[in-house]
Amino acid sequence: MNRSICTLLIVEDFAPDRELYRQCLLSDTSSTYQVLEAESVAAGLEVCKMRSIDAILLDYSLPDADGLAFLEALQRQNTRPFPPVVMITGEGNESVAVRALKLGAEDYLNKRSLTPQQLQMTMRTAIESARLRLQLRESEESLQEATERERIVHRITLQVRQSLNPVEVLTTAVREVRQFASADRAFIYRFNPDFSGRIVVESVHPEFTSALGEQVEDRYFMETGGEDYRRGRIQAVEDIHTAALSDCHREMLQRFQIRANLVVPILQGDNLWGLLVLSQCTHPRQWQPLEIELLQQLAAQIGIAIHQAELYDQVQSELTERQSAEAQLRESQHLIQQIKRLQDCFICTIYSSNKQSM
Repeated sequence: MNRSICTLLIVEDFAPDRELYRQCLLSDTSSTYQVLEAESVAAGLEVCKMRSIDAILLDYSLPDADGLAFLEALQRQNTRPFPPVVMITGEGNESVAVRALKLGAEDYLNKRSLTPQQLQMTMRTAIESARLRLQLRESEESLQEATERERIVHRITLQVRQSLNPVEVLTTAVREVRQFASADRAFIYRFNPDFSGRIVVESVHPEFTSALGEQVEDRYFMETGGEDYRRGRIQAVEDIHTAALSDCHREMLQRFQIRANLVVPILQGDNLWGLLVLSQCTHPRQWQPLEIELLQQLAAQIGIAIHQAELYDQVQSELTERQSAEAQLRESQHLIQQIKRLQDCFICTIYSSNKQSM
């Protein structure tokens, strides 16, 4: 069975000990290592800057500082997940061991009683423990993101049910999704009948110029009617400078200070109503499946909100027309009654005149 290669850094100033540790670990049939070496704290930290290190075997006594200083410096400079560190020393000092563990060391070994099997087992255990912690942290982060996504979708869904004001729903949607994704800009683009369009709602970081109300004539949409998007196309552009975009499309995105772009369609039945867009302006960005799924869910809710508002407007228009017709009918009936009364009075007057003449 293929095993992944673990990049292991040995920080030890005594060359015979370095070679001993190296041979011991390379002979471990349960693991596969690529071994790097450093003779001092400074050299070890430099390797950690330049390479991705999976584990470190660290001697306590080094020529320029001790292993504790190495751990402190590694914590300050490290932007990646902290690699598992096993500290090894010729001194059985428990206080040093405690301090090393508090600074992030995975384990602490004494050279005097160390065996090859113990070193191999300790390194395997340290690497596996760190791997499991990283998996747990990533799972917790994914769960938090999924929970936050569900909260946003639930909030928008509830607002759709309670509000007949589509602008209010759309404004909440772009604000929530921009905050969730920590993006620079989120907006909704509505198509005109000729498939030109306008940015009708926007949430943007104060650092960037607002595009609200901007009119856009995108040749692709005006020529094709956005058929691909009507069928559900999603566009995820990590970097407009390297993506396969037309020059006019790239220039349009640059006009709005966009560097990375995520676009999902907003549909009304089978018709393409508009686009929900999430953008990064400062740097390229790899869009995550969770973000794409959130935009799709929000676009669906926005479509419902728009349809609901249009139905309400239609009902209100029909009600207004009906009320107007009923008012006209009542006025006509009132006029007819007045005419009838006048006729009755006229007839009575003629009858009385004729009777007197006789």
